[in-house]
Amino acid sequence: MPTRHGWELVSVRELAERPAADALSVSQGLPPAQAHKQAQALLDAEERRFWWLYSAVREDELSITTSHFARALDRFRRALTTWTASSARYALAAPGGGPA
Repeated sequence: MPTRHGWELVSVRELAERPAADALSVSQGLPPAQAHKQAQALLDAEERRFWWLYSAVREDELSITTSHFARALDRFRRALTTWTASSARYALAAPGGGPA
């Protein structure tokens, strides 16, 4: 996996696309294809915003704590993605259409 300044570059979309699409499908009653398309659009926008903030914070030389803050943002993003994938609130729809 490529790195930037020793940090592993993982796309928000790569980590969250399936759980996000499943959550949209279940919570909003969208067909899977429509939920997938909407999740892609939302995650594309979120990824651009995340990398902009991440880069700005990481490259700020005014404070020694900025790198700690950037790492905390990354850990939070990863934890949120993991939580969303396993949360009962965003449980995958069962084949019969009801919650799993």
